[in-house]
Amino acid sequence: MVLREDDRVGELLESVLDWLGLDDRSPTDCFGGSLVDLARNHQKGNMSAGDMLRFVPGLFGHVSRKFVVCPSGVDRSLRAYPDSFHVGHRRLPVPYDILRSVWNLTSDVLAKALPAFAGNPAYATEVDVLSYPTSSLDVTRLFALLTDSTLLADSASFAGFWSRLGHRIDAARDNAAGVFGAKVMRDIFAISSLIPGLKGFVTTLNERLSQEGERSVPRNYRVIGAPHVDNAKYITALAGRRENLYTEIFWADRWIRLPVTSDDLAIFPSGKAATLSDIPATRHRVLLYDPPGSEASVLRNVTLSISIVDRPSNLVENTQQFS
Repeated sequence: MVLREDDRVGELLESVLDWLGLDDRSPTDCFGGSLVDLARNHQKGNMSAGDMLRFVPGLFGHVSRKFVVCPSGVDRSLRAYPDSFHVGHRRLPVPYDILRSVWNLTSDVLAKALPAFAGNPAYATEVDVLSYPTSSLDVTRLFALLTDSTLLADSASFAGFWSRLGHRIDAARDNAAGVFGAKVMRDIFAISSLIPGLKGFVTTLNERLSQEGERSVPRNYRVIGAPHVDNAKYITALAGRRENLYTEIFWADRWIRLPVTSDDLAIFPSGKAATLSDIPATRHRVLLYDPPGSEASVLRNVTLSISIVDRPSNLVENTQQFS
């Protein structure tokens, strides 16, 4: 389902980009441009709130800022968790206008997509602002930076060997295609691809399999969000300001591109929708288009994802904020 040319979508996106300082034309990939700010906003072990760097070869390649919106259990006013983020030397609150716009828009979407669930007070809206690189070369550089940083502490020890081996196995596992993509076969493929004598055969076979079906990737495109289902969500809706980034859904054995723009909201069912209806979850992926010579002309790829999720059970609130 696509909500086309709805003024609420464009207004919400502009408000979010303006709040995060991403509305100008300067190429800033990190929110506020500071790694320290990302660390301050990160919430250890929490995958639905705070700031995150997610760069795993073949799986993810983005920086995200996330917060959850839902009515307070005290006075029913809308609250955000977390309710503010560090930017530079300041801590900026999530603007209330954004909370209201997010809640009204997702409530309307929910009423149309899952009307039986719309009156359930136990749901919340997760807001993810995802900033992606604009070139494959930068993706490769970021992978190398984060991998080397992870291994640096262990590099002089025997444990460093096993850490490096584990990273190589993980990278190979993530590239498994076809029959190699099954749960057990992925591990067998990953290990076999590192064994001299077997490596050439299994990697060649895997490359042929990857050119067919779900794993096929068009020329000059790179997977920056591997095929997946948002299992913890009921509905996912996407808008964005993108220049060479695309989201595709897998339907009827082929990939179909979604209209993720600043004016349209692309909506699809996620993993938990199956608990409420017979609608299957939508498998999707993110591709970066990067033909030779295009790097200098692309400045930014930002996606706004708003999703219906269960209200977090671990929120402890007072009249001021979630804590």
